[in-house]
Amino acid sequence: YELVYDVYAFAWAKADVDGLMAKLPMDDVKKVVSEQMAKIPPEVTQALSEAQTKSVQLKALAAEYAEKAYDPANELAVNAITKLEAQLPALTGMIPKTLGNLALFVVYMSLVLYTVLKIVLFVVRTIFGVLKCILCCFCCCSLCRRRGSSAAAEKNGKAKAASKGKQATNGTTNGTTNGKAAAAATNGKATAAKAKAKK
Repeated sequence: YELVYDVYAFAWAKADVDGLMAKLPMDDVKKVVSEQMAKIPPEVTQALSEAQTKSVQLKALAAEYAEKAYDPANELAVNAITKLEAQLPALTGMIPKTLGNLALFVVYMSLVLYTVLKIVLFVVRTIFGVLKCILCCFCCCSLCRRRGSSAAAEKNGKAKAASKGKQATNGTTNGTTNGKAAAAATNGKATAAKAKAKK
């Protein structure tokens, strides 16, 4: 809280708010405001005073409940810091024993661990990328080869056979086969069989 107050006081002094307030005609402003407030009906002023009273009561109640919740949470934080210092003696005295300081320490350590994790993962990915490049370029171990190439080749072979079958049946008209188309289809199959036999 002291840090926030110091920042507030420094900004107040730097902006010279006291000097600006001294230059304002506060007496005239108060006079105009009191004239306007005199014109307001008494029911409104009574409702305003009741609202102000209720807001003060609500602020006090909220402060009381916040204090009731803060005390047990602060005790838990102190216990957690004590246990942490018992487990890790190097941290003794590093974390002041309050709830706010524990929260600040947890956020800071989370950011540090996240950054370290990102750096480690980047280094690991880079190392594996270089190793993969070396293995694929020099050893030809087929790490880079796609797995689905054999299935694609089978599909291509079936598609070619189906198109050849369509070409062969395209020569039929009303149940009669064109002799030239059938002869070409058998010649194509025979040449493919001869080429396989030579290998």
